[in-house]
Amino acid sequence: MRNTTRSFLTRFAQNELASRVASALGLALLALGATVLGGIVFALFWAAAAVFFFAEFLKMIGYGPLAIGAAVGAIGLAGATIGFERSAPLVGMAALIVAAVMIAARAETWDRGLIGAAGLGYAACVVLPVVVLRSLAVHGLGVTLWLYAIVWSTDIGAFFIGRRVGGPKLWLRVSPKKTWAGFIGGMFAGVGVAMLVNAAGSVVPLSPGAVFALSVAASLSVHAGDLFESALKRGYSIKDTSQLIPGHGGFMDRLDGFALASLVVTVTLEALV
Repeated sequence: MRNTTRSFLTRFAQNELASRVASALGLALLALGATVLGGIVFALFWAAAAVFFFAEFLKMIGYGPLAIGAAVGAIGLAGATIGFERSAPLVGMAALIVAAVMIAARAETWDRGLIGAAGLGYAACVVLPVVVLRSLAVHGLGVTLWLYAIVWSTDIGAFFIGRRVGGPKLWLRVSPKKTWAGFIGGMFAGVGVAMLVNAAGSVVPLSPGAVFALSVAASLSVHAGDLFESALKRGYSIKDTSQLIPGHGGFMDRLDGFALASLVVTVTLEALV
């Protein structure tokens, strides 16, 4: 019985699709639970994701000393997150800027120091926009769940339709596996699900036309963020930023599109609402 169980778990771990689906479901449930709870639990959940994201970024660029850079980044991201969650964005930005300066100053080489400091801002996009979004007085919970729906539907649509249809590559030099079919399929899936979710609950405080335009922009941002991260990895000759998430790679691989989409949605709603 023990050998049978072990054999099943081994086969499951070696099945890329099964591992991908299982890990995605697990992370989605954690994200949904933290989002429903809101407050500091939600903020710290996304801060932890941003810290892993940043550590992978530093490792990718060959930053040294890695442990010190990651620790300083973690403190800066935590301080920024708490500042934004407590409606003190200036305090949060100050914490982030101080951490970025220290990361640049402590690097073994000046170029990696500057890139590492820029990477901290990149990682901050994982947590700060969504914390602002969730803190909206009336629509925070609904809009955050709506954002998840766009990002997840775009990713799922692009993955399955791209695999099923195949065809011409989207940008071969940057990402050999991505196709135009996946890009278009992901767009249709993301925008379609976003419009259905909003029609069911009127979660976005905008007109239907504006919601459609924002859905398109957010779905495009998911693709753009994914391509940007693919270009970074290709520049540093790596396939995955880590193996922490089975079937997906690392936190950068999983949250690249989310970081840009959440920034686009949050900035737009802050400007219009």
